[in-house]
Amino acid sequence: MQPFDWIDQTARALMLLAGVVMVLHFVAMAGYMKRGPRVRFVLLPVLVGAGAFLIGCAVVGSIDLGLIAMAFSSLPMLALLMVVWGSGGHVSEVFERQAQARDLERTRHYYREAAAGVDLVTDGLVTDSGLAELQAAEHRAHVGERAAA
Repeated sequence: MQPFDWIDQTARALMLLAGVVMVLHFVAMAGYMKRGPRVRFVLLPVLVGAGAFLIGCAVVGSIDLGLIAMAFSSLPMLALLMVVWGSGGHVSEVFERQAQARDLERTRHYYREAAAGVDLVTDGLVTDSGLAELQAAEHRAHVGERAAA
């Protein structure tokens, strides 16, 4: 093995990985993005094409051309990021909405559990002798109210 063969192979593998990730990410993004048709029809195909070009450069072994393509594909990625951010597609807002939905569902679940468990808790809470004592105390209080009136 020559001294720089492993560098060449590593660079080709990283370029292949970057190309595959770009293609998969931007194809998935095109499928889920509802806003900004200009973005979908211009920037996303350019970025998918850049990812496919990187895959081709990695397979053929043209590392120099692949590195140039990587450098130039950062401009459409930056433009896409700015357009998506400007249109309100903030990732933190999406995560916040998902967290609020999970919290709401968790709260509903606990309320349903509590409502269903009330009967289970009260069933064995008062024994027969305790119930008889409670009824006797209520009777005495009721008789005492009549006597006072």
